[in-house]
Amino acid sequence: METFPYIPHTGSQGQMTPRTLVVQFGDGYVQEAGDGINPMLRTWNLVWQNLDGVTGATPTLKNINDFLTAHAGYLRFLWVQLPPFDIEGAKTFVCKEWNWVYTGGLIIGLNAKFLQRAL
Repeated sequence: METFPYIPHTGSQGQMTPRTLVVQFGDGYVQEAGDGINPMLRTWNLVWQNLDGVTGATPTLKNINDFLTAHAGYLRFLWVQLPPFDIEGAKTFVCKEWNWVYTGGLIIGLNAKFLQRAL
C-alpha cells in the first residue's frame, strides 16, 4: 500500500463523526449503539496553498493531484495524520473528492477530503 507523503498547510481541519445506529420508538424512547467495530473514524479537510502548478516547488500540485487520481477515490493509502494524532502512526485513508484553487488564471492551491478507513 502506498503512503501519501505530502504535508498539508495550516488551515487543514480534522473532524470526528462517530457512526451510530439509532432506533426511535413511538413513546419518545431512543436506543443508540455504535455502528460496527470501528465507528470512530476521522475525516480530514486538507489544504495546500501557494504551490507551483507543475514544476519547481516540492511538492507540486501535479504530484498531489497525480497521487489522488491514481487512487481513484476508492484505493486505500497510508497517511500519517496531523499532530497530535501523528503519534498513532500511519492510518488507512481514501480520498473521494478534491478541488483546485485558482487565482489569476493559475492553480495555486488544492483542497482534499481524506476519509479514514478501518484496516
